[in-house]
Amino acid sequence: MLSSEPAGVSSGRSDLIVGAISNSLRLTLSQEVMTFLVRKSAHTVAYFVLGILIFNIVKDFRLNRARLAIAISVAAAFFYAVSDEFHQLFVQGRSCELRDVMIDTIAATIGVCFYYLICRFASSKHESNLHNQLK
Repeated sequence: MLSSEPAGVSSGRSDLIVGAISNSLRLTLSQEVMTFLVRKSAHTVAYFVLGILIFNIVKDFRLNRARLAIAISVAAAFFYAVSDEFHQLFVQGRSCELRDVMIDTIAATIGVCFYYLICRFASSKHESNLHNQLK
């Protein structure tokens, strides 16, 4: 949805967020640096969550190896990032940025790995509790 917005609308939203952050935290960074950080943070958060959601689906396929589930999840997020950036070529004032695909893929990878570790920890804790109950 956000990548369908023309550049002016997207920039306006970024400017509002940058203004709010700058005023509340009294940061002395330039408007340009703050805008960059806000926009890339939005990519990072969105794709971190997307990575978690994709892995949550893929892990239910009960693949034999966790690495395969992780690889499929990261690949899906990567292809979505590529398609999203390509889509922006057709939106007024927007562009396709390889840097954004890289940021998105890295954030999704971190999300996938984070969620994998949580699942693994929860599973080992559950098995440990079950083992203790059977004693």
